Amino acid sequence: MKEILKSLVFPNKYLPLIIFIGLAIGIANYAIGFGVTLGSSLYLQTITSLIIGYGLLWIIANQKILFPKSAAPILYLWLGLSFVVTSLVASEIELINRAVLFRFQEYRPFSGSGIYIFNAILTCILGFSFTGLRAQKNPSLETEQDLPKDMNTKGFVPAKKGPDTLLINVSEIIHFEASDNFSFLTQDDGTKLLCDYSLLQLQERLTSQFVRVHRKYIINTHRIAKVSPYFKGRFIISFNSPGIADITSSASYTDVVKALIKL
Repeated sequence: MKEILKSLVFPNKYLPLIIFIGLAIGIANYAIGFGVTLGSSLYLQTITSLIIGYGLLWIIANQKILFPKSAAPILYLWLGLSFVVTSLVASEIELINRAVLFRFQEYRPFSGSGIYIFNAILTCILGFSFTGLRAQKNPSLETEQDLPKDMNTKGFVPAKKGPDTLLINVSEIIHFEASDNFSFLTQDDGTKLLCDYSLLQLQERLTSQFVRVHRKYIINTHRIAKVSPYFKGRFIISFNSPGIADITSSASYTDVVKALIKL
């Protein structure tokens, strides 16, 4: 469970946009007479926009974790149901806020028909917009990007150092460590550099020299010095470069490590 939680994506870069949408809707609602006061309208619509907008983004960004191995029709069904639930939750929270904070009306569950319709429309608009961003392979929403299919066979991996892009020889790379939608590669001298690609991207494009042994790590098998058994099917992997910390594989990758050492 901890490994799954660590692999979840939180698309926080879109929060300013979502807040802006909520404020714009709040102003529009007040202007046409739907909001009692400007302040209450801004607050209610911003909270609703955050719940719906961020909720949809989070679901889309983590769909491979939330709905693993789902075929396209089933995946769209799950996404649709998730969008419906998100809209209902946002509507109920808006009704509670109206009743508790602003005393506009008494709270009765599932009683705001107009609010449900409005939030359902908002959910559809944002949902289609965000899935459109995913279809464009936005790296903040989806872990797919256009990378050279043979980047490892060319002998290097691009990495960032400040504004510069360095081409790191794969023989110098000890392992890759996950960090949100990106990763850090560790060189044999212990230097860590930012890599623009997620572990999933790297895993799909690197050759068999690199093996994933943990949700957080892909290792260079050519740099392994020792593999020691650990608790519950896990292994401690040591490397042939001084000063590089050992890595403990996860139980879900036990078979991968066993195959690696022919157990």
